[in-house]
Amino acid sequence: MLQSISRQQLITAAMVLIICLTVLQDFLEAGYHHFSFYLSESVLFKTYWLLFIPVCILLRKIFGSMKDRSVFLTLPLFVLTAVPLHLLLYGWSVTGLSFLLLDHTYTVTDTVAYAIAADLYKYLFVYSIIGVVFFRKQAPQETAVPQVQAPLPVDNLCINTGKNNMVIATDSILLITAATPYITIHTADKKQLHTATLKSIMDKLDGHRFVRIHKSAIVNVSAVVSYTSRLNGDYDLRLTNGQEVRLSRNYVSGFRQHLDMRSSS
Repeated sequence: MLQSISRQQLITAAMVLIICLTVLQDFLEAGYHHFSFYLSESVLFKTYWLLFIPVCILLRKIFGSMKDRSVFLTLPLFVLTAVPLHLLLYGWSVTGLSFLLLDHTYTVTDTVAYAIAADLYKYLFVYSIIGVVFFRKQAPQETAVPQVQAPLPVDNLCINTGKNNMVIATDSILLITAATPYITIHTADKKQLHTATLKSIMDKLDGHRFVRIHKSAIVNVSAVVSYTSRLNGDYDLRLTNGQEVRLSRNYVSGFRQHLDMRSSS
């Protein structure tokens, strides 16, 4: 509430300052052209600035439900509603105040005609700016996305061998290769087919230990004894069981990072 009142007071003060400046402009213009200057009439005709506040408050309530719609559709309707309403309020205000405070009364028709001739562009400009600010799309607030904890790597894999299921410790796996529609799991002394994909099996394994070395192969870094360059960007990896497997040049960087991590751990 205090913040709202403070903002309204600031806007009102800005409008009063604008009135003072425009009255000063009338005074300077009258002096330049050698016209008579009447302070009361100058202030009276500049009060249209203060009417932006009640008009905007009223239209804010009327158009509040349309904030979620396109600004290109609602802005023209807002401006075409605000400007005539402002002109009518201005005409009645000048007529009433001149009747009460001056020795002559300005008619509503003459006041509105004068405002259209002298200040219509100001109404259109100010209400267009107000409308753009009011109807602009609010950026959706960022909501905290709950962090989904990655599943822990498994210590054992259950391999379906047809009638039987075999449990293989992930520590014993040296290499996994694609054998579409299966994968082949290589241990020190045997190979075992398993119905899965390299991606699905990689999601279960320890990412610090197992690394992709080819689009169709995953290796256990701990099982690598040495690697030799083919002089074309590729490498040959030798595993603890003497088996050799190719390291593709596209996966060399990731493989070396895993080696470094294994060495430092």
